[in-house]
Amino acid sequence: MISVLFNWLYIFIVTFLIGLVFFKLLSVFLKRQLSFSFFSLILCGVAVTTVYTQLLSLFCKIGALANLLLILLCIAAFIAYPRSFYLQYLKKLKNTFFLLERAALYRTDPFHRILYLTRNDSHRHKPLPCAGSQVV
Repeated sequence: MISVLFNWLYIFIVTFLIGLVFFKLLSVFLKRQLSFSFFSLILCGVAVTTVYTQLLSLFCKIGALANLLLILLCIAAFIAYPRSFYLQYLKKLKNTFFLLERAALYRTDPFHRILYLTRNDSHRHKPLPCAGSQVV
């Protein structure tokens, strides 16, 4: 189970760095500064990595060499950016996950509002008295 977690961590780090390289090259090519989120970097990294492996599979088998080339590109990307850049992204990521956690605790969709209202005694509808009965 721990090895699966390490594999997913590896995938997220590699796709983040590959997406970062792609957006940096795109901003240099377009000659303007682009803003991007962590999740857009991950998705772009997945797309670029997919294209990379598809093109490489035309010429050779995908294995250790393809992974080594990918890791070398990631190491170059990691060295190219300052440490403060990565700390800034970690802080944004932490804030995003805390916001998602709070949103999960305080759901605002109508279904959960109705569920909350029916479970809370102070908001329950009291039945109307029958004709001829006394109201206490």
